[in-house]
Amino acid sequence: MTTAVVVTDHALVRPLLTWAARVARALDTDITVVHPIERPGDRERVSHAFEEGNAPDEIDSPMVKAIEDSSDLLIRPDGDKTAKIPVRYERIGDPDIVPTLLDVLRSASTRIVIIGRGKGSPAWLAPLFERAESDTLLLRPASEGSDECRRILVPTAGGLHTRPALRLACEIAASCDAEVEALYIEPPIGTDAERVGRRILDDAIRRAAPEHIERVRPRVKVSADVREGIVSTLESGDYDLVILGDSSQGRFRRRFFGSVPTSVLEGTDGLAAAVFRRGLPLTTRLEAWVARRFRQAVPQLDRESRLALVEKIQANSLFNFDFVALVCLSTLIAALGLMQDSAAVVIGAMLVAPLMTPLIGCGMALVHGNLVLIRNATRSVLLGFLLAFVLGVAMGLVHDDDPTPQMLARGTPSWLDIGVALASGIAAAYATARPRLAGALAGVAIAAALVPPIATAGIATALMEWPLAAGALTLFAVNIVNIVLGAAFSLYAVGLRGDTPPGRRQVWIQHAIATLIVLAALLATALTVRFGPTVKLPAPTVAELEEILDRRGARLSTPPIRDAKGVRLTLEAPALPDRELLRSLERVVHAEIPGAGVRIESSVVAEFPPVPAAPQK
Repeated sequence: MTTAVVVTDHALVRPLLTWAARVARALDTDITVVHPIERPGDRERVSHAFEEGNAPDEIDSPMVKAIEDSSDLLIRPDGDKTAKIPVRYERIGDPDIVPTLLDVLRSASTRIVIIGRGKGSPAWLAPLFERAESDTLLLRPASEGSDECRRILVPTAGGLHTRPALRLACEIAASCDAEVEALYIEPPIGTDAERVGRRILDDAIRRAAPEHIERVRPRVKVSADVREGIVSTLESGDYDLVILGDSSQGRFRRRFFGSVPTSVLEGTDGLAAAVFRRGLPLTTRLEAWVARRFRQAVPQLDRESRLALVEKIQANSLFNFDFVALVCLSTLIAALGLMQDSAAVVIGAMLVAPLMTPLIGCGMALVHGNLVLIRNATRSVLLGFLLAFVLGVAMGLVHDDDPTPQMLARGTPSWLDIGVALASGIAAAYATARPRLAGALAGVAIAAALVPPIATAGIATALMEWPLAAGALTLFAVNIVNIVLGAAFSLYAVGLRGDTPPGRRQVWIQHAIATLIVLAALLATALTVRFGPTVKLPAPTVAELEEILDRRGARLSTPPIRDAKGVRLTLEAPALPDRELLRSLERVVHAEIPGAGVRIESSVVAEFPPVPAAPQK
């Protein structure tokens, strides 16, 4: 394991190595000095281990010289000058420096990262602090003063990283025989404020560092403002280092480094200040591992392609005149095709329907963290659904016939439709992200029908065919939920990411993804219980049905199917089945499945003798 020190200015090498050596002794690690250079050209990586104390000429630089001059800091506590903390130097040059640095830190088995912060530090230090997988210390060393370590102040105002920060301070103090002062700011709640704060602080110390209790001195400050209480404590004490635990979204860190008086933060009194963030949790590291695997296996979109994709999806996800016109036209075409039982017309409606783009927009918003986009896309989907449903009801009012097979096909979804919708969402988003694959979108629109189920639900509602309407609406719900999930997965795989640091995804994204997954599970359960699976009847039962039909000159056109709704028989007969035939068929079915519903679809097939040819004159 190693203590990695990220330093961009050779002037910071010695003060950073001063604290890094203490951390390395406390954690029993070696030290790796990482010198990142953000360069526009080719990548560069130079490594050197300071075993002999001298670096080769080809990497001679002020940074290397500063490391050599700081070798006196690396002596082990026993005073044996031959036993020094091993130091390794890594110079990294890359145009996209943060991902490369994260890979270097990961491959080096880093125990803790110390990031040096000074005047004129590059802006990418902040995302590096947020994204490093191991424990991370953002350290602004003292600009002047001694290198001593006598007293360390740790404000314990609560938060995820406060206790680990106090534990680290105790370990550092143990390595240099220093004292740790744990500070708690208690609001002025009355005469017992200090006593209440002391109880809270004692409990925090016991939980954070039970083995170092004798080294920690508790201090309670009564103040209405946390920041002001910390500043006044710093000004009144003789501290060498203050360590604050990072807080959610980094707000406390920004407030601290941006608001504490310059006389303290700029180190005029010899004070070093640091912010500690503990290592990323396992789930976040697993997410980062998955993202790296995607980057290696799937061609990633470049910056221009990502910008063009986001612009296109945002523009086409708006509820405007074009969207309304296409929804109306596709619904009318779908309704007419459903009513005349024309598969070709229904397919044409699928190609016209515009609902796929806002669904891809919802998936994009989930991976991009775009709250405006998900609002616009969700609004378009909901209003588009309502408009199509109302038009479907209106068309159903003029349809005075029974539901057609095209309608029935969309009223009995199965669990297989989940796979179709999920694969369609993945394919649609991938084809949208790759302009050269735009021709595949037509096939995706046909595979994942969106408007025909809405039109079917509207027509069935007008005909008061409630089971058919419920089935069609269930199919539509299955489609939209799984298309959004599939689109989010596809866009994440091709490299679309938000700027939110790992482990700090916006709350609404977490809730939205969890809600979609729960809905997908519920819909899968509903389809399994209500609509499927479908199975064939036993052979003896089928033979008995065929015998009854054969006496009437009829036959089964397809094998009988049993599902959760009952048994479906599809017949071909010279005439419509009469009541006696229907009862005979029901008796056979009920003998096998008592109480099962029986649905019979019959088509009349008549044979005419050939017409004799007219005699020739």
